[in-house]
Amino acid sequence: QIVPELFGLTRLRKLYLGSNYLEGRLPEEVGSARSLVSLRAQDNYRERENGSVLSRGITGSLPRSLLNLTRLEDLRLENNFLGGTIPPEFGHKLRNLAWLRLDLNVLRGRIPSSFGRLVDLKTLSLSGNYMNGPLPKELSNSIRMTTL
Repeated sequence: QIVPELFGLTRLRKLYLGSNYLEGRLPEEVGSARSLVSLRAQDNYRERENGSVLSRGITGSLPRSLLNLTRLEDLRLENNFLGGTIPPEFGHKLRNLAWLRLDLNVLRGRIPSSFGRLVDLKTLSLSGNYMNGPLPKELSNSIRMTTL
């Protein structure tokens, strides 16, 4: 479990929690760590060879408080069990994102057109979810995009 107190570290710039057996929600307190430029908690969903689940990884939905992390450049939460939808204002608030990996979760809904505001975005990976609808034409504004 990711303890909420961790996000009270006011100078915390990088938090790497990937490839563990962490389970539970990403706490709302994540939005208090306003100095974060990199948040990686990928690959916490784990299965045994027979397909039974060892760790469900990070569950629940993306906390709305993530939108407070305006310095964030790198958000990698792939291969967990995150559900719900991506907040529509994601691209309006997290303007510095260069790497966004939310693939291999259980996210649903449309890709927000606000992602077109992420002009520094190099990698956007949403595969292996339950997204629907067309790719927003606004993504063509992400002129640094190399991986989609």
